[in-house]
Amino acid sequence: MTKLGNENRIIFDPFCLDRSNECLWRGSQVIKLRPKAYAVLIQLVGRSGQLVTKVELLAAVWPETFVGDAVLKVTIRELRDALDDDPKAPAFIETAHRRGYRFIGQIAEGGQRLAKDQEIGSNAISASLLRAVHRGCDARVRAVRRLVRVFHAGRRGLDVVEVVLPAPQRVA
Repeated sequence: MTKLGNENRIIFDPFCLDRSNECLWRGSQVIKLRPKAYAVLIQLVGRSGQLVTKVELLAAVWPETFVGDAVLKVTIRELRDALDDDPKAPAFIETAHRRGYRFIGQIAEGGQRLAKDQEIGSNAISASLLRAVHRGCDARVRAVRRLVRVFHAGRRGLDVVEVVLPAPQRVA
């Protein structure tokens, strides 16, 4: 997997898989995925170019749950719809009939920016606006992590004296 900067972002043209916020972006548009579809995509992208068997996907995404192949087929169809991927001529998810699936999209090398990610339709997105949005997301992620640490400290019986959260910042 490719990590860009300090964030867990995997870019495969024209998409960006944001692991820290558990979402898929197409330029500046968030593509809505159900949690299980997102989890399947993470499994496939994490083993890009390799066959991921149906059994492996079912065990990873639906652990200790009895589900059949049909639920996986529906989830893959949802992913293909989100990625505008044609199953007959796939660009991202290839089917290995009766065995599993393979992510075949080209993942960008670390630090590389793709030109198509920076322009949507006729509107160009400024790099400074993108950086501001990511700074805002980073602040929220840090705040949630701090809350989780405090929660776990409380569960372990440690005294939690004070939690200081940063004031919300507006992104101009």
